[in-house]
Amino acid sequence: MVETKRIKYLLASSLIWLIFFCTQLANVNAELMQLSNDNGTAEYYCPWLTRGNIFGAVLTPNLDWSYPIQVDSVEFLLYQFPDAASSATVRVHVYSTIDGEPDALLGSSAPTIITTFWPTWASISLASADVTLSSPEPLMVAVEYTAGTSGSIPSLLTDTRDNIATGKNFYSLDSGVTWYEHYDFWQVPEDNGYNMIRATVNVLPAPATDTPTFTPTPTSTSTATPTTTPTPTSTSTTIPPESPEEWKIYFPGVAKSWSPPSVPTPVPTTPTSTATRMPTPTSTATRTPTPTDTPTPIPTPTNIPCLLVLAQKIGSYGGFKILLGCVTGELSCTTTWRYDPTTGAINGFDLACENGQGAIIYQASIDIQRDQFGRIRSYGGTVSGPDFPAFTETIVNEYDQFGKVARADVTKVYTASGDTYTMDLTPCWLGDSWSGYRVKVWGGGYDGEELIVGNCN
Repeated sequence: MVETKRIKYLLASSLIWLIFFCTQLANVNAELMQLSNDNGTAEYYCPWLTRGNIFGAVLTPNLDWSYPIQVDSVEFLLYQFPDAASSATVRVHVYSTIDGEPDALLGSSAPTIITTFWPTWASISLASADVTLSSPEPLMVAVEYTAGTSGSIPSLLTDTRDNIATGKNFYSLDSGVTWYEHYDFWQVPEDNGYNMIRATVNVLPAPATDTPTFTPTPTSTSTATPTTTPTPTSTSTTIPPESPEEWKIYFPGVAKSWSPPSVPTPVPTTPTSTATRMPTPTSTATRTPTPTDTPTPIPTPTNIPCLLVLAQKIGSYGGFKILLGCVTGELSCTTTWRYDPTTGAINGFDLACENGQGAIIYQASIDIQRDQFGRIRSYGGTVSGPDFPAFTETIVNEYDQFGKVARADVTKVYTASGDTYTMDLTPCWLGDSWSGYRVKVWGGGYDGEELIVGNCN
C-alpha cells in the first residue's frame, strides 16, 4: 500500500515537472511581435467621429515566421482634443482580406471604455477571441466607436507620412457595412498618413522535426511593409511628445464639404457627410458650419460666361468658396446655409450681397445634389441682380482621382428671353485654391469659343 502511494506520488511529481518543463519551453520559444504601419509620430486627428465609425489598418505578418500565429491584442493611439470627452468607448476587430480589401470578420473584443490617451498607447486584448492565422496573408485590425456623439469623441490619430501605400488604411461610417480605401475617403489623401493602429501577435513555436528535442525557430523582427522594425512587446509604448496645437484636423473626402450636424444623428447607411481640411486644430471650433469668407467677384469679359461657382472648400466646418460673376467691387454678403435634416450635410444656400452703399446687387438661391460618395455632383438655381439679366444655372461636376473638381458641364438659361447657353468649364487651380476658370461656350452665336473668367495664368 505504501509502495502504491509512493508510485502515485512519483507519477504526480513527474507530471508536474513535465507540465512545468513544457510550459517553460513554450514561454522560451513563443514571442510577442508587433505589426504596424505608422512611424509613431502623430499629425492628424478627427473631431467629427461618431458611433459606428471604424478606422482600419491592413498589416502583413512576416514571411519568415512559423505559422500558425495568434493575435494577442490591438494597440491604438487616441487624442483627447479640446472639449472632447474624458473617455471613449470602442471595440477592436480583426478581419481577413481578399484582393486587398477587408473581408470576413475573424474576431472582436467587447466594447471597452478607454481613458488612455496620447502620448500613451491604449491596448485591448483579443486573447479570448482566439484569432489564429495559418499563413502570412494580410489582415486588417480595426477600431470601432460604439458610443458617443460627433464633436466629443476622442480621436484616433494618423501619422506624419505622406503619399502612403494604397490598401493600408480603410474606413467605414456604418459599422463595417461599407468600406472606403484611404484614397477614396480623405479630402487630400496624399497628405494624410497611416492609421495609428497596431497588432501584437503571438508567434507560436515551430513544430518538432527529426528529433524529439524541440528547437525554437528564429523569428524575424521586421514589420509589415512599409513599417520600421517592430517592438517585440505587447505593452503600451509612447511617442515623443510634441505640441498638439501643431496637429491638423482632418475630414473625410467621401463627401467633400463635411458639415457636422448641430444635433447628433444616427450613422447613415451610406456616407453623406462632406469634408473640409483644417490647417491647425483650435480649441474653440464650433460644430455649426459657418462660412469664413465673403464670396469673391471675378471679372468676366461679358455676362454670358459669368456664373455662380462653388469652388474649393473653405477652412471651416463646412461651406464652400463661392465665386461670383456679373458683379465687381467690394461686396458684403450674407450666406444662409441649408442642411439635410437627417445627415446634417449642406444641401443648399441663399445668398444676398450688398455694395458699399448698402444696396443689394446680387441674389442667388442654390440647391445641391450629391453623388453616392456624398460629393457635390451638381448644383443650380436662380441668380439675379439689377445690373445683369436674371438667369438659372445648372452645373454638373466631374472629379479627378485626388477628389478635386476636374471639369463641369454647365447649362445657363436667361429667365426673360429663354436664351440658352451650354459650357464646358475647367477650373484654374492655384495650389489648393481656384483662381478662376476657363469656359468653352455654345449658343447665342458662340460655337465652342474659350473664354477665361478670373486668373488662369
